[in-house]
Amino acid sequence: MDVSSRIKEFENYSTRNLATHDLVEAFETDSVEKARHQMLDEGISRIPVLDSGGELSGILRSTDLLKVLI
Repeated sequence: MDVSSRIKEFENYSTRNLATHDLVEAFETDSVEKARHQMLDEGISRIPVLDSGGELSGILRSTDLLKVLI
């Protein structure tokens, strides 16, 4: 199957069809160490950070953690 056929196959998909629904998240009050461990344990390089109301306040990336160390 060629690439253009594969692309057509997904034309009617929404991001909801492909998105991960079992999210790993951190909260603004969590320690950086806790978030780092979550990322390592889950094998992920980004983690959504939620405020006390459960609203997205940012994304913590592994590169953000590296910047602190360098």
